[in-house]
Amino acid sequence: MPANHSDDVYVAAVFQDVDGFRNALGSLVSAGFPAANISILGEHQAVADHFGGAIPAASELADRLDTPREPIDDEQTLEKAVRVLGESLSMIGTIGAAGIAYAVGGPVGVAVGTGAAAETKVEDVLLNRVDRHYSERFEQGIRDGGLVCWVHAQNENEAQRAQEVLKNAGGSEVHSVS
Repeated sequence: MPANHSDDVYVAAVFQDVDGFRNALGSLVSAGFPAANISILGEHQAVADHFGGAIPAASELADRLDTPREPIDDEQTLEKAVRVLGESLSMIGTIGAAGIAYAVGGPVGVAVGTGAAAETKVEDVLLNRVDRHYSERFEQGIRDGGLVCWVHAQNENEAQRAQEVLKNAGGSEVHSVS
């Protein structure tokens, strides 16, 4: 999370559906907010561990700046890496399944099967695993009461723009957090 300056504001919103949440992320980036200034609710287990097993309501999570979260930069970087690997089947054939699992295995838990599968279906295997990982994560967020998005704004004008984007994307309980 970026360092807090005196004029900095965090804008939070809760989403009750995955499509609205994804739309919000894309709309924020399109509106000129740097991906590094947008963060989303952390992994279910990290949140549960942080709060001692009982996960608070999404509205409460949104109000707490100590809620475990991740910058969307991480997901964008992963998606780009998967795309590059998927488009480079000849390179993938050279580095083999072990190299692929190592390259993207930690953050998304990719477990590639046989070498033959890695050479012929790498793009499908990786994209399906990554998509499933994030779909499951977002679905878990919905089951826990909603998905939370935070935007680090440099000033009040930026905060107002972020609030407008989040509301237009279907966010509820859109507000500033300090």
